[in-house]
Amino acid sequence: MKSIDLSLEGVHVVASTLGSLEALLSFLKKSEIPVAHVNKEIKELASKMHLKIIEAKIIYHLFDQYEAFVRDLRQKEKDEHLNEAIFPVQLSIVPNCIFTKRSPLILGVNIDVGTLKIGTPLCVFKDQEKINLGNVTSIENNKKNVVKAFKHQKVAIKIELRENVSAKMYGRHFSDDSIFYSVITRKSLDVLKQCFRDELDEEHVELIGKLKNKFGII
Repeated sequence: MKSIDLSLEGVHVVASTLGSLEALLSFLKKSEIPVAHVNKEIKELASKMHLKIIEAKIIYHLFDQYEAFVRDLRQKEKDEHLNEAIFPVQLSIVPNCIFTKRSPLILGVNIDVGTLKIGTPLCVFKDQEKINLGNVTSIENNKKNVVKAFKHQKVAIKIELRENVSAKMYGRHFSDDSIFYSVITRKSLDVLKQCFRDELDEEHVELIGKLKNKFGII
């Protein structure tokens, strides 16, 4: 066992046979997971610090537990930053589907590119000027309320402005052929990269590049 490389930080390995131990160590080495001693004091400290110690008698069960733990951590991180994440989206208006002509706006839209979620801030460009339309407060798909919509879907949305903000009007601020965009920021992009990278495809990335140019984001 002198050939085992131990680190100050890593996982604690226990096996009933030498063969099982060697298989486990080989697996951890290939996965670039360091191995270290875990004594009673470390377990007590881990408990006080609310750190997870994963234990299993079968190596693959151990790995399954680890993957489940990581998934839970990532989902928790997503939940914590959900309100800060603004997904890139580009919308066009469905013909003859403008149901209210001033804020709060209710209209039918096509999801041309990207992902639309509840809370997404939308804007339109008119004569190179960015006009903020408000935030999406509801999405309806096939007469059912949903929290998000995807490319190629046609949905009805409601866009509301904050209080004390001038109402936006069809005909004055946007027209039938206007294109709506999500209003991304440097902070929202950082949140997407950190927490929601697995939900972004190549088209999302391309649209992010387009929006960065439109909004002057470095």
